[in-house]
Amino acid sequence: MYGSLQLQANPAVVETIDAFGYIGVFGAGLIAGLNVVFPVPAATLAPLFLEAGMTVPLIILFLALGTLVADFVGYLIGRTSRTLLEAEHPSIAVIAQKVSGMRPSVVALFVTIYAAFVPLPNELILVPLAFVGVAWRVLIVPLFVGAVIIQTLLVTGVSWVEVLL
Repeated sequence: MYGSLQLQANPAVVETIDAFGYIGVFGAGLIAGLNVVFPVPAATLAPLFLEAGMTVPLIILFLALGTLVADFVGYLIGRTSRTLLEAEHPSIAVIAQKVSGMRPSVVALFVTIYAAFVPLPNELILVPLAFVGVAWRVLIVPLFVGAVIIQTLLVTGVSWVEVLL
């Protein structure tokens, strides 16, 4: 966060961010969502986005959407891995079929909580879930809700939670 506060004072940086607008916020969410590429939460750039005149709700929305697209990449890695391994090891398909029988509501709750509160890459659960055959349609809403929650907590800070308690 300190680095983004320093960049905030640089008019050229703020103008560049302003030029990219919310598409740039989406891109930051996408790149940060691919944790291997940029292992820093995109929300740490929020002061720059705010300085460029963007609003908090739209920053959160576009960061969450970028994260969701990055999560889809992780999901595709899991699905592709399964396809490749099933051809070589048919017994893997039998094991995956048994695991994929989990109730979608349980998977959705687990994914929402993980995406919202666990400070680890979503790919750690997405690749295995995709590998065992959990459908993307079961994961998309929980991932988005989790991303909105974590981005809200990171962008706005957690001090507002005390008001609710």
